[in-house]
Amino acid sequence: MSHLLKFRFNPALHGKKSKARNGICSWHAGECEKKPKWSFFTPMGWQSACGKAREAIEDRYGKPVN
Repeated sequence: MSHLLKFRFNPALHGKKSKARNGICSWHAGECEKKPKWSFFTPMGWQSACGKAREAIEDRYGKPVN
């Protein structure tokens, strides 16, 4: 069962010093030029995600429970 949570991107959900807080796709570690559209709570913690990252996160962790 997935424990993945998905929300529209909200910088306030991410750590103050994180790339995500600054509007960067944290799943791609800042190597992505696209702005995040989603905030996910994953087993690795909060991740911001562009469209491609959303697919990768859901492939890895399953569909969100919310």
